[in-house]
Amino acid sequence: MSTFPPERLETERLILRVPRMRDAGAIFERYAADEEVSRYMLWDPHADIQETRLFLASCVHAWSVGEGERSWVITRR
Repeated sequence: MSTFPPERLETERLILRVPRMRDAGAIFERYAADEEVSRYMLWDPHADIQETRLFLASCVHAWSVGEGERSWVITRR
């Protein structure tokens, strides 16, 4: 039985996977607090890491119940 959307997608160079709470630091530091990044997004830059943790908690919950908007984390292979 397959799940939709899949929890993991792989290409030759990238892996898209379900977010984890331990991703919060990297997400906050690399782009969530960046005003240039969020300029073109539907969300404002995160003011602190707690805001990123709240976002990730909602992502983890959506995946665990199989409902709502589900996001992936993109990493290099």
